[in-house]
Amino acid sequence: MRRALWVLGLGVAVATTGCRATRPDPTPTAVPGPVLVEAARAVPAPDLTALPAVLPLLTAPPDATRYLRLSAEECRRAACAHAALARGILAAADGNAAPNRFSPKQIAVDGLRRTVANDLAREARNRTAGGALELYYRLQEAELLADLLDRSLAEIDALVRAADLLAAGGFSEAPEAFTVRKAQLDLRAERLALRAGIRRLNTELKPLLGLADADANLLPADGFQVATDALDAPAAAARAVAGRGDLRAIRALQTGLDKQTVDAVRQAIAGLLPPLGAITAAANTLAPGVQKLLPFLEKTDVAKVRRQLQLFQEDREREAAKEVAEAVDDYHSQRERLTVSRRRVAVEAARVADLTVKRDNGLPVEADLRKARLDGLAAEREQLKDAYAWKRADVTIRKLLGVLCDGDGDCGCP
Repeated sequence: MRRALWVLGLGVAVATTGCRATRPDPTPTAVPGPVLVEAARAVPAPDLTALPAVLPLLTAPPDATRYLRLSAEECRRAACAHAALARGILAAADGNAAPNRFSPKQIAVDGLRRTVANDLAREARNRTAGGALELYYRLQEAELLADLLDRSLAEIDALVRAADLLAAGGFSEAPEAFTVRKAQLDLRAERLALRAGIRRLNTELKPLLGLADADANLLPADGFQVATDALDAPAAAARAVAGRGDLRAIRALQTGLDKQTVDAVRQAIAGLLPPLGAITAAANTLAPGVQKLLPFLEKTDVAKVRRQLQLFQEDREREAAKEVAEAVDDYHSQRERLTVSRRRVAVEAARVADLTVKRDNGLPVEADLRKARLDGLAAEREQLKDAYAWKRADVTIRKLLGVLCDGDGDCGCP
């Protein structure tokens, strides 16, 4: 057999060589490069003289004046319904259906194909919904951070104006004036970057929900409460192994494999692999490694194929359990971090309250009070980031369990 394949390969090579000899490719005409003049090193810098010397006001951009209210549940449902890759998997399965549907062998093959396609499409929807919810909460975080940055800018702009008034009155600037001006520039740069990030998140999220043509910004309108219950990592891993679509598809292949299907399963799976490859490479929607099924299915020994599929199944189940365990650990770690940042916010708030009392009693602490407010707002921003890091960890667990597009998406998580 190997000798026959070698001879066939040699024949193809010879035939190909012969074709090239009779039809030589035309030699392209070389295009000469430009003639450059040698010069000393002098690189021109960009001209910024047309920009204003005074910092402009950060007015709201036109695309942020209109919003479309979006709940987390609407986001999840829309992502499940508009998962294009899931539809592609099902279409590929239907397109590869056998023309002779009355043959018992073809009936078995088509049934197995549909079962595997349904399981993989379910997982594609689940992963798409997980990605959409992550974008949803990133967008909500960015909008809330923008509000906190606006408040911080109002405080620091007041400090800069006070320093400018002192300088105009002939007083020498305090040593911390430079630090304040630098912080003002840093906050403005952060605000501009955040504004660009909000636009980018809208651009990424809208197509996943079937809203690619919407010209207004999405407004995530659902809050969330940080749960205090501990998650059971072994129980979560067991649920993922039992119910996730990609793992169910592998078990379906093993269950449906017999003498009638073994020769045709490879063709059935091959019809599903192009969308699976796109999912893995472009969107990380399905777990990598499904392509490894093809070498297993090239052999016709049913027992050997079944054993190889069993080994592959066990490997994927171990990997899934490990992913869930790591996600549960991250879930708990993020919540502990959030507890620390919440305490920091309380400490800064107490300092602001103390300085407010002193100011109300006539003490000259206005500058210290504004700085304390800035520190408090910075602590609030860190707390907000930690809260959304926890929420994204929560979404990741639900995605790894494969439950985001099952009914109401409840995974038993708190």
